[in-house]
Amino acid sequence: MTLLLNETAMLSVIGTVQGQQHVHTLHFRQIDAAPTAMDGLIDDWEANAMPSYKAIFLPADSPVQTIRATHVCGGLPLDAPAEQVPAAVIGTRGSAGWLPGPSLLAQVVGEKTAFSGRSRQGRFFIGGVDDHDHQGNTFTIGTVNAGEPSHYGRVTAYLDALAARYFAGVGSLVWKLVVHSPKLASVGGTACQDSSTAVTGWKRQVLVTTMRSRRPGSGI
Repeated sequence: MTLLLNETAMLSVIGTVQGQQHVHTLHFRQIDAAPTAMDGLIDDWEANAMPSYKAIFLPADSPVQTIRATHVCGGLPLDAPAEQVPAAVIGTRGSAGWLPGPSLLAQVVGEKTAFSGRSRQGRFFIGGVDDHDHQGNTFTIGTVNAGEPSHYGRVTAYLDALAARYFAGVGSLVWKLVVHSPKLASVGGTACQDSSTAVTGWKRQVLVTTMRSRRPGSGI
């Protein structure tokens, strides 16, 4: 289960947050000339980004029950996914005095690239929002609950960890964070590096959003 130069893998962090399945997805381009094991991508994210990701969630949550790397662009046949189960799967945010909010509440993060168009822009949703983390429809940016960093601040720390490790020109010499477009990849003859675009920054907003798939009873 290896990736070659410029091939793309999808990293899925799968867990349970506030009683509902919580899936966090990122895409990475392999930029090393040597073939690289997809297990190595999982190990790299665990070492460099997982601590700040787990700090977003309460100990009652299990946000990293499984981490999966899936080969989504490259020479056919694509490799089977690689999966790992971390030794510690629960959140590490302090639990005293917190009031977990509905599972469907989330913060949306846009992935910026150097190009325009829907196929060149991405986004993901981070749940685990506490009732202290927002006032009405707006996230609290500063501290909450006796000086604890807010959800917005904790997600910011996670984004900083991703940027320091996976933006172009910094950190990892093997993996770069990209926006992958299945639409572009489906066009015959399109190279993987042309169907994915390097992430250069984040688009943030302070409005609380929701995810239908994380709503209790979703799909019933």
